[in-house]
Amino acid sequence: MQLRYKRAALVELQVAFMMKSKGKGVREISRILRRSPGTVSKWFNNYKYPRKRVWFRLSACKRARYVYEQMGARRHIVRRTPIRDVRVRDYVIEQIADWESPETISATMEDAIGTRVCFKTIYNLTKYERGLKKYLYEKGKQRRQKVVSRRGKFKKAAPKKRSIHTRNKEANERLEIGHLEADLMITKRGGSCAILSLIDRRLRRKWFCKIHDTKAKTVQAYIRAVLVQLPPDQRKTLSLDNGAEFAYSEIIKLEKWFPGLKVYYCDPYKSYQKGAIERANRDFRRYYPKGTDFADVSKFEVKRVQRILNNKRLKCLEYKTPMQMLQLAA
Repeated sequence: MQLRYKRAALVELQVAFMMKSKGKGVREISRILRRSPGTVSKWFNNYKYPRKRVWFRLSACKRARYVYEQMGARRHIVRRTPIRDVRVRDYVIEQIADWESPETISATMEDAIGTRVCFKTIYNLTKYERGLKKYLYEKGKQRRQKVVSRRGKFKKAAPKKRSIHTRNKEANERLEIGHLEADLMITKRGGSCAILSLIDRRLRRKWFCKIHDTKAKTVQAYIRAVLVQLPPDQRKTLSLDNGAEFAYSEIIKLEKWFPGLKVYYCDPYKSYQKGAIERANRDFRRYYPKGTDFADVSKFEVKRVQRILNNKRLKCLEYKTPMQMLQLAA
């Protein structure tokens, strides 16, 4: 049976201070009073008298009385919410529940409600209000270590493939539109459907397509369907990993169909070299976590998530959305 903590009585404190004045140790006092040594130690150390010289002249009973009164005063301290304005607090809670980061909320709330609070205050609110921490993006997320290489024979890419290390400066530094990355999100074990994802490195504009299998020919057809919708100046490079779904024999046909497009491949087991699409997949997994059977997800729902993510304000875009950036670039 778990024992509940009982507040120290005045008599206990008087006995403790009298025994201490006679040179008794903390453990001996705790054994007589049947209290934890840590609790007894707190009585002596956590309640300092404001005037140190006067404290030494006080008797043991007066010291015990002072500690007893301080312990009672601390019990009535009321913890107040970091944001007292109800209108501001309701707005912040609504935005957090919509998966907005505290920094984004702080930077854009003045245009919405005419006032602004620091993002640190919003973080403190998530500690005060129950149920808000689960909406923080990095809450409980563990960092994955970069995998260098697992098999010696795959350290180098196939000779025909164009390495991502030869990609131009405009693509690496996100200086212009038209540099794309693609990846595939697999359904749960035993399923056949998947989600093909693409992103523009400069605009952070995302595309998600539900496909019925993971064959390279099917993936190539859906990538082609996305590229057809784009103007020629917005399809310059395409970066992929070395999965079987991006087989070189099928993907290389895209360069013939779209003049000016160049396909690049990451090093084996180094998918972090195309980090933009990996982050986009992570955003998509908020709505459909790992283990979801994509066969039960309709194409309309996939496009709904695509629309939500493309209209989300991003700090890297100076708190503009990808669609707003596309309109400015047009």
